[in-house]
Amino acid sequence: MDLTERAGPHSMGRHQCESTRKALRKALPNLARSGQLLLSDEELSVYECDGLAAYRQLPIAVALPATTQQVQSVVIACGQLAVPIVPWGAGTGLSGGALAVADGLVLSLARMNRILHIDYDHRCVTVEPGV
Repeated sequence: MDLTERAGPHSMGRHQCESTRKALRKALPNLARSGQLLLSDEELSVYECDGLAAYRQLPIAVALPATTQQVQSVVIACGQLAVPIVPWGAGTGLSGGALAVADGLVLSLARMNRILHIDYDHRCVTVEPGV
């Protein structure tokens, strides 16, 4: 396939895609209720490519966790449902490292943006991945 062509909406087919989305919504109710689980094609289009716009693919879902516990919940749910995970930082990469897969979930770490500790003596900073 020519990488400039847009891949189909989802490689798994519309019915299976909706079934997986329902399963994710059920497995991650707290994220779904708080708007931290994106499932509509309109919401997902933001994550169809990173800075490398030559290849575009809608993920099946996007999770926007704000805590380590929420990340753990997403990883466990995806493991149980056999949904691949693609980590996402700012989406500005040019190497294709954060390209979504059609049957996968994009795990955006943008909301985990706190500086946790600054050790001035040892010149060391502990941050969350979205910093």
